[in-house]
Amino acid sequence: YNQQQRLHPQIPGLLRHPKLNTTREQPPPLPPASAYAAQVVGRDNVTSGNWKGRYGSQGYVLFSFTQAGHDVSQLPSYVTSCGVAAGIAQGRGRAGTYTAATNDTRALVHPTTPGSRALGYHATINPNACEQTFLIDVVLAKPLPAPFTVTLYFCDWHRQGLRQSLSARDLTKYELVAPSVGLDGFGNGEYISYRTNNSIRFRIDMVRNGDAVLSAVFFDP
Repeated sequence: YNQQQRLHPQIPGLLRHPKLNTTREQPPPLPPASAYAAQVVGRDNVTSGNWKGRYGSQGYVLFSFTQAGHDVSQLPSYVTSCGVAAGIAQGRGRAGTYTAATNDTRALVHPTTPGSRALGYHATINPNACEQTFLIDVVLAKPLPAPFTVTLYFCDWHRQGLRQSLSARDLTKYELVAPSVGLDGFGNGEYISYRTNNSIRFRIDMVRNGDAVLSAVFFDP
C-alpha cells in the first residue's frame, strides 16, 4: 500500500483488516410488555392513605404500622407469606415507623379502627455497603389458574425528593417478570399494581436522596 491508501481506507483497492468490523451493532430490543409473565397495571398518586374500599379487599401487609418491626397483616388464603426475603444475609433492610397516630392523609387508615391513621416502612440502609436494596417476597402455595392483583404503597414521608426503582422477579429462576419502574415525586404517596398468578419477588433499590422505602402490600382479585 502507499501512504495515502493507509490513511484513507475508503480508496478502492485497499484491503481491509479481516478482523475489523466497521458496522456498529445495535443492542437487542427490549421485549414488549405483553411478553412478560406479570404486568404493571396501575399507578395511583391520588388515593394517598385512603386505601380501604380501593385496595386490600383480599388482604394486606402494613409494615411496622404502629411499632417498628411489628407488621399488621391479613393474608389471602392463596398467599403463604409476604415479607422480607428469607435466607439472605444482606439486602434485608430495616424496619421503622413514621408515625403511630396522625391526621396526615398520606398515612394509611387503620384496617379495623375507624378514624385512626399510622404509617410504617421498610427501608434500605444507605450508605452501608450492599444495603442500598431490599427484597420483599410474595410466596404462593402454588401458581393460581387466574391472576390476582398485588399493589405496593410508597410514601416519601419527609418529602426528601427520594428517588428509587422497583423490579419484579420470579422466585424460581429470579428472572425479570415485569418492566422495571422508577419512582420519584411520591411525597403524597403512590400505589403501583401488578397482575400475576405466581410467587413474585420485589426488589426495591435506592437511587438518590436517601433510603428507598416501602410501606404496605395489598391483595385484590
